[in-house]
Amino acid sequence: MPAPKSYDFFISHTSHDVDLAKALVGLLDSAFPGSAILCTSVPGRRLESGANSREQLAKHAVNCKVLIALITEVSRDSVYMQFELGARWGTGRHLSPVLAAGAEPSLLPAPISEAQALRCEEADLHQLLADLEKHVSVSKTSPERYAELLSALVSLSASVAKDRRTNPQ
Repeated sequence: MPAPKSYDFFISHTSHDVDLAKALVGLLDSAFPGSAILCTSVPGRRLESGANSREQLAKHAVNCKVLIALITEVSRDSVYMQFELGARWGTGRHLSPVLAAGAEPSLLPAPISEAQALRCEEADLHQLLADLEKHVSVSKTSPERYAELLSALVSLSASVAKDRRTNPQ
């Protein structure tokens, strides 16, 4: 029986933030070529077909090298995100909250709120990538290789924030 897949990155997000999650996967793919990324809404990065979602998400939230929580105004209502973040918090392993689409640190649920959150802004995303490199065995490429994707994620985050302010759900 093959060993279960081990992920470098698990992106915890809500289904309302699929476009942001896809952009973050693209950035990670470019910055850390060959890394294993789990992101349930991105084709090719989903759970294996037939997998028990609840069991697998709990397992991977605990065992991945880094859990990245994509925090937005709508994510606070996601039961699955709370489940994943709680499972990770209990391990004491690295958790990187990323505030996107105008989210503020106050959206982080306790006790996750104690984790340093970075914003979906250019300088913070560069710091995020440098911080992530310390926790995975894949070396980060040069910024020139991912600069365009990083800028696109920042722009998308700002656009989503604007859309949600003008068209609240």
